[in-house]
Amino acid sequence: MKSVELKQNILKATKIYNFRYKDTKLNAANLGFNKNSPIFVAEHLTPNANRLYFVARDLVKSKLFKYCWTSLDRVFVKKNDDSPAILIKSENQILALKTV
Repeated sequence: MKSVELKQNILKATKIYNFRYKDTKLNAANLGFNKNSPIFVAEHLTPNANRLYFVARDLVKSKLFKYCWTSLDRVFVKKNDDSPAILIKSENQILALKTV
């Protein structure tokens, strides 16, 4: 199995587990440790994608969009549950979305 595929499988499994067990999200006790410390699994982003993600999250904070997430080093936003996902390609695109 390629490392990219393994990474995606780990991210997906973590997301599914945390969705299924909302009250007891992934933590150290799940891995056999004594403490119940939370375990956070996040995708590593390139500096450009990290900047886009940082700026795009402001769309959610300002209540213009409901969701912002990353997948395979790409940034997406979604206005609501029924709207299509929008791939963010530049900061100019984010500025344009703020004025819509």
